[in-house]
Amino acid sequence: MAVFGLGGVGKTQLALEFAYRTRERNPKCSVFWVPVTDNLAFERAYMQIGRNCNVPGIDAKGADVKQLVKDALSDKRFGPWLMIMDNADDTTVVFPQPTQGELFVPALADYLPPSLEGSVLFTTRNRKVAVKQAASNIICLEIMGPDDAHNLLKKSLIRQEILSDVSATKELLNLLGFLPLAIIQAAAYINENDTTIDEYTSLYDDNETEMMKVLSEDFDVQGRYNTTKNSIATTWLISLSQINRTNPTAIEFLSFMACMTNQNIHQSLLPPAPSKKQGLEAIGALKSYSFIKKREGSNGFDMHRLVHLAMRNWLRNGGNLQVWVDKAIVRLAELLPAGGHKDRATWTAYLPHAKYLLATTRATESAPDVVALAEKLGQCLYSNGEYYEAQKAFEHALELRIKVSGLENRDALRSMFGLAEALDHQGKHKLAERHHREILELRKKVLGPKDVEVGRSMNYLAQALYDGGNYIEAEKWHREALALQNEVLHSEHPNTLTTRGYLAQTLGKQGKYEEAEEMHRNLLKTQLRIQGEEYPGTLATMSCLGVAQGDLGNYAEAEQTHRRVLNLRLRILGSRHPHTLITQRWLADALVRQAKYEEAYALNQETLKAQVESLGPKHPNTILTLGNLGDIRFFQDQADRAEQVYRQVLAVQSEVLGPEHPETLDSMNGLARALEKQPGKQAEARALYQKTWECRVKVLGPEHPKTLGTQRCLFGE
Repeated sequence: MAVFGLGGVGKTQLALEFAYRTRERNPKCSVFWVPVTDNLAFERAYMQIGRNCNVPGIDAKGADVKQLVKDALSDKRFGPWLMIMDNADDTTVVFPQPTQGELFVPALADYLPPSLEGSVLFTTRNRKVAVKQAASNIICLEIMGPDDAHNLLKKSLIRQEILSDVSATKELLNLLGFLPLAIIQAAAYINENDTTIDEYTSLYDDNETEMMKVLSEDFDVQGRYNTTKNSIATTWLISLSQINRTNPTAIEFLSFMACMTNQNIHQSLLPPAPSKKQGLEAIGALKSYSFIKKREGSNGFDMHRLVHLAMRNWLRNGGNLQVWVDKAIVRLAELLPAGGHKDRATWTAYLPHAKYLLATTRATESAPDVVALAEKLGQCLYSNGEYYEAQKAFEHALELRIKVSGLENRDALRSMFGLAEALDHQGKHKLAERHHREILELRKKVLGPKDVEVGRSMNYLAQALYDGGNYIEAEKWHREALALQNEVLHSEHPNTLTTRGYLAQTLGKQGKYEEAEEMHRNLLKTQLRIQGEEYPGTLATMSCLGVAQGDLGNYAEAEQTHRRVLNLRLRILGSRHPHTLITQRWLADALVRQAKYEEAYALNQETLKAQVESLGPKHPNTILTLGNLGDIRFFQDQADRAEQVYRQVLAVQSEVLGPEHPETLDSMNGLARALEKQPGKQAEARALYQKTWECRVKVLGPEHPKTLGTQRCLFGE
């Protein structure tokens, strides 16, 4: 039998426990402990066995000690015995290969006594050794579960009271990855220095070099060899040296993986191996030592977080960490798609690694691959709805591009454009507008007034204006963009279709509901034919169609449309993407207009919670969802509760969007309605209606449906 697993997982302790229990059950059974760390340790152990068992000729000059012990234990008259071959990790020791001039070199395994009276148990970090020695009779020892890890820590600590800090204890065990040797090492440090758990975990807040000093602290542990350093870091260095000697490709793979995050490293990311066979054997070697573990149902691998840290330290000490970081940047810059719909499955898998790599790199600032990776990262984060992180990535890319080639070039302006869009989607509409105006002028100057990118800049300047509530100027820029795109592209180009959708959306905000609905419906037919229903632009148009249907009072149709979009976005983008959440809000609005209050409330609260967590409590989309709650309360005849919500929404919108933004005016109108329904508050309601009407006349115009609606509330029919 063989027990294999990661160094420090507790194989030797398990073997010790098995030995004691065997002897307890059968006092006549001899138990032999044989370290297989090297040939000398093996021979010394056999010599000791021979002497303890009085094997004839064991001390004779030139005696073949290993063969004598093997013969003695093979004799059934010797009686029952158990031999534990501990730390049989190195294949060059267990299965030595003949050197030049040698025909045959006996393996250590050749000296195992064949006897029905005896049993042999191997402990090894190397799965290949386990399989060769025990075939299918092997046990893979995994890391501990949380409960067992907690019990081990409790057993190892002198001061039990420090475990009362539950959160610190949980954090420590997570940091140590539930690895037994690491837990015992931490407990030894805490015991020797009389620290708290929180003080010990704070050591891990420092940089990687300081963390490795903690993990390299030697300590005494019962059951491990006195001649061997017991730190978790030293334990793995032995295995790394063995792999480096026997399989250089495996070390290259592990070096590359150390530059990624330690979770879900896809095999497709790894650098090409010299041959397919060598690649398979390299992965096999890393899995054999339990340095990596295959994820079920995927092509990804996980590394224990401490193995990951130890490998980075090993590279750093050898002066190779930055070399591999640079290689990883080149590889990821080549493979990472630039966000978008088509390659979503690929870039979502690679995204955490790009984040980690750029966060930990010290690569040369002018390195083109660093810039390319930063920009691609920004595009992926933007596509994923992580707008603040996208902003930081685009700022990084833009800073590097300006240092290399200045601002007035296509690439730098592309990074600046991404930055502006990330800002706009965070609700920073005025700042985004300023960026887009600057980009538009620079693109006209650098690329020429008819360049495709000029049309895109016009379009997204218009969107920043739209988000800021300036619908008339937004329409002007959308029409200019559409005219240019029809001239330099064609009527069914994706950019042209996008502009048509934005223009329809802008018309809807100006109260031209029938025209907007017709434009969205016609555009949707075209996009379904050309792009399919899962294309982001198609889904955006479908969503806007639902909004237009709601504006016209066709709430049942709007509900049906929003449910269709929501099902698609949940499947494609997931439940936390901002586009999914805004669709949920629109659906909730359609539901409340049909008096489906219970479902509307549940959906709205789910959306609000997710938006507060992902976008923040003051993001315009979050506040709109909170405003929906006010609508739900109002239509449920809970005017007092609606008033409380509307006041909260109005205060935030006035601060974030401005007191005359159309969305702010919607909330002001809602508050006036809620006040009007309550006894003694009609005067305040009328004053608020008056203010809303005056602002809507100014901002939306006197003939806008919303202006007319407020006018009716104020003056009657």
